Amino acid sequence: MLRDTAAKKQAQLQNAQTVLERATALYSSGLIAKNELDSDQTAYEVAQKELAEAQGQLQVLDERTAAAHDIKVKELAQTQSDLDVLLAGSRKESIEAEEAGVTELEDKLRILGEQLEQLKIRSPIDGQVTTPYLKNKIGAYFDKGDQFCEIADTKHVIVDMPIPEKEIGDVLPGYPLVLKVRTYPNRVFQALVKTISPVALEAEQERTVVVRGELMNEDGALKSGMTGVGKILCGRRLIVELATRRLIRWLRTEFWEYLP
Repeated sequence: MLRDTAAKKQAQLQNAQTVLERATALYSSGLIAKNELDSDQTAYEVAQKELAEAQGQLQVLDERTAAAHDIKVKELAQTQSDLDVLLAGSRKESIEAEEAGVTELEDKLRILGEQLEQLKIRSPIDGQVTTPYLKNKIGAYFDKGDQFCEIADTKHVIVDMPIPEKEIGDVLPGYPLVLKVRTYPNRVFQALVKTISPVALEAEQERTVVVRGELMNEDGALKSGMTGVGKILCGRRLIVELATRRLIRWLRTEFWEYLP
C-alpha cells in the first residue's frame, strides 16, 4: 500500500508542477494575479513534502524487511555450509541434527516470506481510493475485519431505480434502461436491468421495488450518490391500453371476487 501511496503522490506532484508551470507562464503574461501563482506554488511545495514523506516511510519499511530477510538467508547459508562439512565425514546423529536445523531455518524463511506478502494491501477490484486523509492512518492498529479504506470502481456504475409496485410486473431483467442525471441534463446514459429486488419498500404514500442496472462509466462522469430520472423500456403498447391499464388493474384487484 505504501508503494501505491508513493506512486499516487508522485502523480500528484507532477500534476502540481504542470499547474505551477502553466500559472507561471500566465503570470508572466499578466493573465493571472500574484496570489493565484502563490497558491499554485504552495500546492506544489505541499505535494513535494507529501511525496518525500511517503518515499521515506517506504524506504524505512524496505530496509527493515530487507535486513531481516538477509539475516535469515545468511543463517541458512551458514547452516547449509556446516551441513556440507558434516556430510563429508560426520556421524549419522550429527548429520540428522544439522539437517533438522536446516529444515527449521527454511521454515522460518518461508514464514518470513509469507509475512512480507501480508504487508501488501491489495484490493479485490480495480478503482480509486475514496477514503479521505488516508495518510492519517499511518501507524494505526486495526483488528481483523476492520475497514482500512474504501475503493470505488469508477468504470462500472450501479443504478438503483425505485419502481411503483403496481408497475413492476412489466419489468424484466435485460430490459433497456435510459437515465438522465441532474448534473448532466444534456446527456443520456443507457444501461440494462440486471436484478429486481425481491422486497418492496415503503416510500411516501406507495410501495416501491428497487430495480438495479449497470452501465459503463469510461469517462468517470458519473459519481457515487448522484441522482436523476430514468425510464425502463418495456416494449410497445397500444394507446388505449396505456390510457386504461391503471383503471383495469384497480378494478381487477378491488372487485376480483365479483369478476368471472
